[in-house]
Amino acid sequence: DKTGLIWWNVIDCWPQFSDAVVDYYYVRKLAYYYIKQAQQPLSLIVSDPADWHCQLTAVNDRTSPASGDFKVTDLVTGETFAEGEYEVDAESASHVAGFRVSRGEHRMLLIEWDDHGTKSCNHYLLGSPPFKLDQYLDWLGRLDARLYHAMGRHEWKAEGHDR
Repeated sequence: DKTGLIWWNVIDCWPQFSDAVVDYYYVRKLAYYYIKQAQQPLSLIVSDPADWHCQLTAVNDRTSPASGDFKVTDLVTGETFAEGEYEVDAESASHVAGFRVSRGEHRMLLIEWDDHGTKSCNHYLLGSPPFKLDQYLDWLGRLDARLYHAMGRHEWKAEGHDR
């Protein structure tokens, strides 16, 4: 069960290269923005494949129910895996949809949803390792373009940082 997140190394204690999400000078690293996106109060997430299927789950940490439209697509080809409406009670998780996949294929799935007029998104890396570095970097570039504002990358750029 992979439903939690632990912030193990939040900040560096001295100038160095590390897995911390904030460096010694209090500059947020790229990982900070991905974690920020993953910890939204309302998020749609994809499970690891089982029996040739992935499950889409809506997780709502708010004190009020949530509902809206969703769509799961291949980031590169635009192929639609699932789309429809979601509904989830307050402070709960709800199964939204299931869709067929092949674990042997390497894909980056884009999960998009509407939350009372606000567009949000998430992503899921489908397939078993190893992944080709060039392919993964291409996906990250495409993902970065799609998630730029949703992840707060405008903050990243405003702080004067590049990748």
